[in-house]
Amino acid sequence: MRVRQELHLVDVPYFPIIHVIDQILCSHFQEIELEVEPVSDMAGAEGYTCPNGTFITLREDVYDGAIAGEGRHRFTAAHELGHLLLHSGRGFARVPASNTIRPFENSEWQADTFAAELLMPARFFSSSDTVQIVVDRHGVSYQAADYRLDKLRQEGLI
Repeated sequence: MRVRQELHLVDVPYFPIIHVIDQILCSHFQEIELEVEPVSDMAGAEGYTCPNGTFITLREDVYDGAIAGEGRHRFTAAHELGHLLLHSGRGFARVPASNTIRPFENSEWQADTFAAELLMPARFFSSSDTVQIVVDRHGVSYQAADYRLDKLRQEGLI
């Protein structure tokens, strides 16, 4: 993945997502900001990325959880980074439930796929991996690790 290559993190299993967003992106690209908002101000959302690519907002508990290494919150931060890098300057492909689009056209699917590959690159996996090994190695939730293992097995990558 190009992000890992650019940051010289190709061989690092545990991706430092908050450090990358907060320290590297925001300090090197002054036009990008990370905002942390109280739960009460987020109307149920865990994170939000401005479609014009100027900021990522994380709910305070998500930011704190990601710093603490909580897998679900780390995934949320990576998901929002995916929106920033993949969809800036474009309208997000969110459609009402009554309409259907192919998964690869959906910005939420794209951001989830980006987050999974960023946090759990296929190159670190082997056929003997268990869900717990993936959780421990990559700092992700049990659900994310289980889904990633299944997906890589289905695709014949492990």
